[in-house]
Amino acid sequence: MMKRLGFTLLLASLFAFVCPSDGQAEVIFSFDTDGSTSIDVGAPKTNQIFDVYISQTVGDTDEVLGIIADFQLSGGSYSSGQVSSVGTGTAGFFGAGNLLTSQIVNGGATLFTLNQEFDNPQSISSVTPELLYRIEVDTSALASGTYELAFDDTTSVLFDPALNPIAVGSTPLQFTITAIPEPSCGLAFLAMGFVLRRQRRCIHRAC
Repeated sequence: MMKRLGFTLLLASLFAFVCPSDGQAEVIFSFDTDGSTSIDVGAPKTNQIFDVYISQTVGDTDEVLGIIADFQLSGGSYSSGQVSSVGTGTAGFFGAGNLLTSQIVNGGATLFTLNQEFDNPQSISSVTPELLYRIEVDTSALASGTYELAFDDTTSVLFDPALNPIAVGSTPLQFTITAIPEPSCGLAFLAMGFVLRRQRRCIHRAC
């Protein structure tokens, strides 16, 4: 009980902890396992899926007791999210089977917060990034263009077993929307040519 209370109080006091850049970071949040920084997601849709992974720099052996991290969308709206469940957990997600608290909180149409607390210190892989969370974004109202999903490092912290903040880094994901093209002028001209040819045939045949 005291550990949980201490974690909650420290979380509140360090909520505005400013994390360092990627060059100094020990723990990395990345989009896709290869750390992609830009992707083309194609046409707008109501259920565009984005996956975020957690890893740490090679040689580090950090463990975490809790995570709280804000993420911001520059376009589209947050729809829903998935993280590992508490208790037995959800296979394939970071911390599965070791979670006391695990949730994504909707902070508005374009802001959401990941909040996790582990029963025991949770190790982080430095070899293979692990799936931290999955969110669904409604991009159906977006015009063609490039938008961003970014980790808000002014309000994000990870805590080690001694409840000390760990350096965290992340690179924003630029995602490009490509709208479904309207019928081209070329198709319209082809259709017009078909009509004209048909009319000429009718004239020759005295239709």
